[in-house]
Amino acid sequence: MSTDGLEMCLGVACEFPEEGVDVFKTPSQISAASPVEEEMEIFIHVLASMQATRPEIVRGIPVCRALQLAPLLWARGDLDALHRCSKATPKLTEFWSHSWQTKAWLKYISILFLNNSFPAFVVGTVLASVSFALWVADILPTWSRRHQYGWSLVTGVVSYYLTLLFWRSRKLAFLDIACINQTDKVRKTEGLVSMGAILKNSDQLLVLWDATYAARLWCMFAA
Repeated sequence: MSTDGLEMCLGVACEFPEEGVDVFKTPSQISAASPVEEEMEIFIHVLASMQATRPEIVRGIPVCRALQLAPLLWARGDLDALHRCSKATPKLTEFWSHSWQTKAWLKYISILFLNNSFPAFVVGTVLASVSFALWVADILPTWSRRHQYGWSLVTGVVSYYLTLLFWRSRKLAFLDIACINQTDKVRKTEGLVSMGAILKNSDQLLVLWDATYAARLWCMFAA
């Protein structure tokens, strides 16, 4: 989701305003506020309820789809297909909070290693051990005197990286570009207004921190 989509849809500035908005105004003060402040007041009060507009608005995307399909669909600009990768759920494993100013490949690598590195380590270690046992039992031939452990090395490395890239993690995560409809303005607004409910129904909050994170209003709201 672009900054125009997520941070400007309801009149919320991309960066923190120089002069903060007082959310503790009386009704008479609110009525005299500027249109932007009125929108902010309404938005804040709806968010504070931490309730979704509809149950199906709370959506998550399986981590395996986020890692294997989402980058391709995002690059192609197929936002409808990307949204269909997510599904309605009453509970999320993780809420991914990030700044759109950060390079996408850095966030991808971070999520990849956080979710798939341990399964990759286990699979790589087990298969390397199995190939070593087969070599000791003379079932696998020796490559050469200089590379007696070649089977273990190759098997371990190849299986590690294949598992790292293609592990089918079924955890459900909230990724804004996939879980909030980007083409239907009504549903997009519902998703934004229901952000409190999405956070409330997430077991963990994953913050993909970078130098711009603290300056992003929506990032700090999620954190």
